[in-house]
Amino acid sequence: MNERDILNQLAQDARRLRVARKLPDGKLSTSLIVQVCNDARRFREKHGISLEEMSRRMGPGFSTSVLSNVLRIQNQADLDKKYSGDVDRVVRGINDWMEMFERGTEAPRPSGFVETQVAKRIITVIQSVIELRSMGLVYGPAGVGKTMTAKAAHAMMPGSMYVRLRRSNRSPSGFARHMAKLLKLEKCRTTQDIEDELIKTLSNTDRVLLIDEAHQANTATLEFIRDIHDECELPVVLFGTRDINEKCSDTTEFFGQFNRRISFRYDVGDEALRPKNPKPVFSIDEIIAAFQSDKVRLTDDGAARLTDLSNLMGLGSLGWCREIVFVAAKLAKGKPIDATIVNRVLRKMHGRQHADYIAHRRDEMTLKVAG
Repeated sequence: MNERDILNQLAQDARRLRVARKLPDGKLSTSLIVQVCNDARRFREKHGISLEEMSRRMGPGFSTSVLSNVLRIQNQADLDKKYSGDVDRVVRGINDWMEMFERGTEAPRPSGFVETQVAKRIITVIQSVIELRSMGLVYGPAGVGKTMTAKAAHAMMPGSMYVRLRRSNRSPSGFARHMAKLLKLEKCRTTQDIEDELIKTLSNTDRVLLIDEAHQANTATLEFIRDIHDECELPVVLFGTRDINEKCSDTTEFFGQFNRRISFRYDVGDEALRPKNPKPVFSIDEIIAAFQSDKVRLTDDGAARLTDLSNLMGLGSLGWCREIVFVAAKLAKGKPIDATIVNRVLRKMHGRQHADYIAHRRDEMTLKVAG
């Protein structure tokens, strides 16, 4: 299969409907409206989706009341009295949404949380930080499993708090309000009030704060986090890129105040570049466990190729391989994925120049490790 065939096959697959009906242009007939409504009721029951969740996923214009009224339509009489708005718009929206949702559920993904050696070490760091009531850092390139493990730890550890930093909460006030919402402390108004309530609520508890994308925090927010840690003796683990390690190691900016509080630092991916005894971050067994499932099978060379790609630090690692496997599984049509199809998908998804760059990076890392 050449690269043009890959695109043609993906295009054909995209045109094939999974659950939606092919609706004609123009005004929909009553029978088609009733059929789509019946489809939607069965679809919701199959996936266990409430009207509230369906409304949230579909977005503006599809409130729970609108969906409730339209989905009760069974005949022309219902059509005349159940909903006075644009029924065609809502029905077409429901039809399209079901198709999008179904396509998302069929996409092959790692079979949940896979306890790789990386994950085990991250969990060990978190547990050790809790025991010492200290602070810890987990940092490294994208795609190596930091976020997935942080979320798994949150699920495993009752009372733990998971916060992902983004534009709205990376300032001290934004972070404080996010924490207040998380802990249902919504009566506070000022940042100082929130901080006082946070300290009161979190002091002498056994909770751990897991902060993802921590490298996005500015200096003032890191100081705020440090103050909460100090006042409450609250265990805190920061997850992010290597920037967070540099920020927390800067003795000029924090005068060593952060450095002395951090009891554990785990540089994910560091072992792959050690001059002596270099070790891959992910083993072939871990890659098979992550990607092989009922929907996806890997040949030996396919698993080896994905292992090779996942260990190229800084290029997306496991997250990047997940996207490659998704496309490769479509093309394989139930057959095992081999190295040839992985390479072809890689070239098509990212271009031949990027594929050449990846080969160069692999050779470069091999020389660096050997040297």
